[in-house]
Amino acid sequence: GPITAPAVAGAIDRHSGVASQFATPAELRMALLLALGIYPFDLGGFGTGDVLGGGDTRAALLRLRGELLGVDA
Repeated sequence: GPITAPAVAGAIDRHSGVASQFATPAELRMALLLALGIYPFDLGGFGTGDVLGGGDTRAALLRLRGELLGVDA
């Protein structure tokens, strides 16, 4: 596949135990669809607003590919 480096999406603050970086369940499903070659923002699928910080399609795809899948754009 296109994954070029090992990556872990997420982090938990050591002192408070609160997640400081995370992926939502919807983002995980979108990333899996994208890894399978399925466009997750197709009609009847997910919206770009379902991605944290993904106001537009490009920003949403960059987060899914770069931060969740570890693919260099």
